[in-house]
Amino acid sequence: MATFALSLAGFGVHASFDHEALAASDLGRPHYEPDAAREASVAHGLLFFEDDQGFELAYDPGVRASHGIQAVRLRGDDHDRLLYDSLGHPPVHRYVATGSTATVSYWSPPGAGGDSWRFEAESDWPPAAVWGGHPEVLESPGSCASDGRVLLLSPTGEDASVTLGLPVPRGPTPPERKTWAVTPRVLQRGGKGSATLVLVDTPDGPPLASWSWNDDVATPTCVDLPAQPVELGGERTRAWLVLKAHGGAVALDKTTLRSR
Repeated sequence: MATFALSLAGFGVHASFDHEALAASDLGRPHYEPDAAREASVAHGLLFFEDDQGFELAYDPGVRASHGIQAVRLRGDDHDRLLYDSLGHPPVHRYVATGSTATVSYWSPPGAGGDSWRFEAESDWPPAAVWGGHPEVLESPGSCASDGRVLLLSPTGEDASVTLGLPVPRGPTPPERKTWAVTPRVLQRGGKGSATLVLVDTPDGPPLASWSWNDDVATPTCVDLPAQPVELGGERTRAWLVLKAHGGAVALDKTTLRSR
């Protein structure tokens, strides 16, 4: 019995360090606490989450903003505003959890009412299609990249492509068909790759606009490619961007749509 007791005590002392490290590595509390929403008198509308764990705990696929709390993942670009507009402007709140507290506060997607829309390439992760390479979200803090992140496409051989969705701004009804000035922004990192970017209204449709660039620069820099007029809308609520890399990795930062 004494040996057994000593073994348990030794295990407890040894494991305590791992338990303390585990507790310190996270919030030390659940990433979503329903009581926080109830205490804030939030019973319906959109509830945005900054982290995947909180969103996954709160998300119920059967709940819509008109009849309950619809959990959504914060994208940090105009995907948030687009969802808000398409649902007819329901109440919107944001859930923030820290080690000491969890709060639900009123929030409004920025840019409401403006004619310019910013869609980050990494916000459409995972991509709709990949061929011949490896796409990834590359953290680039301190660089010129918008929000400090880009979508990097690295060929496994000589060539690769990735297809990303590009939403067409809309309200509760399908978007009217009109002309948009489309401006992609890329991060040139100083590699050997070259790239083409094609905008299509169906994944296998003809190009509506196209751009090309080389990654070979002396100093990493962000470049806004020339704006091109494109007619979008009607029955289609989404277009597609097809990024192709040749000879090395290339990076797409964001795409801006401005109403004309």
